[in-house]
Amino acid sequence: MNPIYRKRNIFFFAALVLLLITLFANRSIISVGRAANTQILYFPLVYNPPEPPEWIGPYGGFVVGLAVAPSQPTTLYAGTWGSGIYKSSDAGATWVWKSTGLGYSQINSMVIDPYNAQVAYAGTYTGKVYKTVDGGEHWFQSSTGIQESAIVYSMVIDPTDNENIFIGTRGVSNNGGPPWNGVLYRSTDAGNTWEPKLTNVGGKSQEDWAYAVTLHPKYPNQIYAATHEHGVYRSWDSGKNWQAVNNGLTNLSTRGIVVNPSSGETHPVLYTGVWTWDGAFRSNDGGDSWFQRDASSTNTRLYSLAINPKDTFIVYASTFSGGVLKTADGGNTWSIVGLKDYEIPITAIDPQTPQILYAGTNGQGLYKSFNAGANWQRSQQGLHATRVSALQIWPDNAQRLYASLKGDSVQQSGDGGQTWSLLGTNLGDRYVLGLVMRPDQPRVMFALTETAGLYRCDLEGTCWQKISINFPAITQTAFEPGHPFAVPPLLDEVDAEPQAVTATPALLALRFAPSTPQTGYLGTAGAGIYKTLDGGGTWFAAGLSGSRIVNVAVNAGNANQVFAASDTKIWRSDNGGANWADTGLSGLNIFALAWDGAGNLYAGTSNGIYLYTLTGWVHLGLAGVSVTALVAHPTNPGVIYAGTLNGLQITRNAGATWNRGPLELNGLTISALNFDPADASQIFISTTTQGVLHMYDWK
Repeated sequence: MNPIYRKRNIFFFAALVLLLITLFANRSIISVGRAANTQILYFPLVYNPPEPPEWIGPYGGFVVGLAVAPSQPTTLYAGTWGSGIYKSSDAGATWVWKSTGLGYSQINSMVIDPYNAQVAYAGTYTGKVYKTVDGGEHWFQSSTGIQESAIVYSMVIDPTDNENIFIGTRGVSNNGGPPWNGVLYRSTDAGNTWEPKLTNVGGKSQEDWAYAVTLHPKYPNQIYAATHEHGVYRSWDSGKNWQAVNNGLTNLSTRGIVVNPSSGETHPVLYTGVWTWDGAFRSNDGGDSWFQRDASSTNTRLYSLAINPKDTFIVYASTFSGGVLKTADGGNTWSIVGLKDYEIPITAIDPQTPQILYAGTNGQGLYKSFNAGANWQRSQQGLHATRVSALQIWPDNAQRLYASLKGDSVQQSGDGGQTWSLLGTNLGDRYVLGLVMRPDQPRVMFALTETAGLYRCDLEGTCWQKISINFPAITQTAFEPGHPFAVPPLLDEVDAEPQAVTATPALLALRFAPSTPQTGYLGTAGAGIYKTLDGGGTWFAAGLSGSRIVNVAVNAGNANQVFAASDTKIWRSDNGGANWADTGLSGLNIFALAWDGAGNLYAGTSNGIYLYTLTGWVHLGLAGVSVTALVAHPTNPGVIYAGTLNGLQITRNAGATWNRGPLELNGLTISALNFDPADASQIFISTTTQGVLHMYDWK
């Protein structure tokens, strides 16, 4: 039980005892009945409200920006890709969401004032710069002078003057191509106003941007920028004048750049990384010339760099193909020190205890090392920035939860979400788009992946085993850009690897027939419907080839009556998929299908909810609202929960009126809704960016 509510219960009990004592002490408030010596004592009504909604994980997610407070290294900020900002005050052991006032949830970069840990800055994706002066309790725009829709890739504060700040940005580009409107800005008043200092890199046809910007900690007039496709730029007069310094660089797709803080003013030592497989480089003369000692770093795509402030021969490289790289000899040799299977956007170093490292991943959460990268462990309790696609609850024990994640496979909890761990190994894809229990055998679960097909887990045996299905070659994506369930790419299209043609379509929906659990229907992205008659062991095509099937619904009493929703249509089959007929609901985006206990079928669309009747579809409510998830109350007729792009909506009168759900869900997209099978007063709401919210039936 939540400690706050435990205290409230104690308070109510104490109040009751006190009132009883008062009642017996003061006979005037006791009603005397007609019979002699008969007294009627009216007890007060004690109401113990349910506990408030609570975020229960799974923890982790897409951690893109990390900052450790120089003056107070136990204070950290984590900027996430879609869930805003989280703060830790105990060196990463626990995290708290701190995004009040933040107008954009996709965070690209973060930095903390070197003297005051209460002051921090966040660079957003298309939302410019936000600032806090109260330790993250409130954020406000601090962007005067910055171009509209600016993406802020990097930020650096002068350690000798905390009002002197540089940022690298990109504006609205030409349909995803150059010119990029790249501008490097400087503020001399702690972010109140900004002035452009580096523009037009590569000429008017390019206007390239700086992925990383840094300065010499001892000589902050020296500024260095690693640009997207034009190498390194240098200014030795605080940004007034710039020159390209690329002699020796074999590739100009530079990313991270750091300065050795102990190097001199005239010959500063620099390190930069290259994105397109050309590795890490060092300069001993401030960028006049570059060289590479060890070719082993060329097997990776470097994204950012961090240098040990006390042992400056140690540099860490965050990569998208080789985990965290490290050199301990100034770049002469590089080696992988951990997380080699993960994409790492950022690695941060504790400035006072530099053997302590933090690494943010592209979907797999936040990791910490206590021994300079030799070992890593998750450090993300409370950081609920995960993209949950589905949740399964053990039928008679809601403490046992299973969640499929986009980016972090399948996670399990045995304590109601207090702690989570990876469920099994051998999943061929970390992007899991669905998780389904067999209705007759809950210990058997199926994971629907984006690129690797269908997997089966026996909770008492092996997790996971791939199920062979003869799919046609597919090039269709799981979801089109802009779809509520599409994951916005962290990398710009020019930096992302080309998508290969695969023989395995994305798997989007799976439903087993309640009346005949051996029968199931699988919805795919581009290959239509597949069907099983043996509980998921073998599958065969069952129509709608070429369609993207986003949801499936099977009649509870008839395994042959099945409905399949594509992006824009809903089909019906009365013979198990042998034939399909268009039900007539078209011209809308379709997201969800759901039955209620009376056998009514509902559809969640871009124009609210529709009810299927003998004469066709009837609009039920929430006009103009995109309904992304639906569930009918299992015991209360007429009660429907609708997840939307902006929180939760509930009706208790079959759609006549609707009420908003808890404030915690405002602004969030709901991906799935689940009632506790054993206690319908409890519901679990899965979101596309902030994990799962547990709450009691909302009145």
